[in-house]
Amino acid sequence: MIRGHSMPPRYHIKPHGFSLLEAILALAIIAAALIAVLQVRTQMIRGAQQARDRQALERDDEAVFQMLVAGLLPPPTSADGIVTWQGEFLDRPYIIQRTVERIPNPNVDELDHPVRPSLPLIVYTLTIDERTTVFPWYE
Repeated sequence: MIRGHSMPPRYHIKPHGFSLLEAILALAIIAAALIAVLQVRTQMIRGAQQARDRQALERDDEAVFQMLVAGLLPPPTSADGIVTWQGEFLDRPYIIQRTVERIPNPNVDELDHPVRPSLPLIVYTLTIDERTTVFPWYE
């Protein structure tokens, strides 16, 4: 250094803002979070659609069974103790078969007077669109 000429002290100037690496890292974190949220949303939409489809099928099954209970179906046929109704519901063929099973009477040991040891259980089996639904009916 020359006497009389002093150099100003060097100040380290701190940069303002984020570095490129910090910005890229922040964008990567935000993108990962967005992808996760969108995947969850997609799964929720798919699950809701499947639930709606399942409910529609169950409503159709219940509607056909209620038509049977109300006596609105064509007359059945009977063979070997199985009563069968056939027809179409919303342009889809269906078959309902009624069978009778015997189940143990739960009141056999509970009552003071004699009761039947078994009770009839009427089972209606509905087949529509290659899907089977069973409706148990107690007398």
